[in-house]
Amino acid sequence: SSEIGLYYLSEIFKPIFSVILAFVILGFTSKFQRNENFFKVLFTAILVGFLIFLLKEVIAKLTVVLSLNFLISYLFIFLIPLLIGLYQIIKIENE
Repeated sequence: SSEIGLYYLSEIFKPIFSVILAFVILGFTSKFQRNENFFKVLFTAILVGFLIFLLKEVIAKLTVVLSLNFLISYLFIFLIPLLIGLYQIIKIENE
């Protein structure tokens, strides 16, 4: 079933997903300037990481309820944070 496939796929790729989340958080915390509040920037970065984790859970539930293909669902789970992280890192390099 899609639920079992998504579960095993997420367990196999959990370390890669953690690296992608760290990539996103790194992109947001790199915007820290000396005149800004570090804890505000850190809170924002962790909040974005948590929202991506919630997005993963929502997509997993939609996969089960709507009987979607778990490979396509997990592709979305990986692509959204990866694209956000790449955007943030490219923005850092351009500054």
